[in-house]
Amino acid sequence: MDAEKLRLAQTIDTWVQDIVRRSNSDDQADEQILESMIDYMGPFKQLLDTCTNARSDSEMVRLAETGHVN
Repeated sequence: MDAEKLRLAQTIDTWVQDIVRRSNSDDQADEQILESMIDYMGPFKQLLDTCTNARSDSEMVRLAETGHVN
């Protein structure tokens, strides 16, 4: 992942992890993410649009396994 894509992924990951840490439940975290995700839709779309399918699949698997971007 190049530096710009990594920065975008880290920004989005930090945002999500902060919400999860502050939430009392998974449902509350989901609700807060959905309520405020409009701010991150542009960067997330940019990240997805610049990744190949195989690359984005492997990154998504890594995110799912680790819960965050390394």
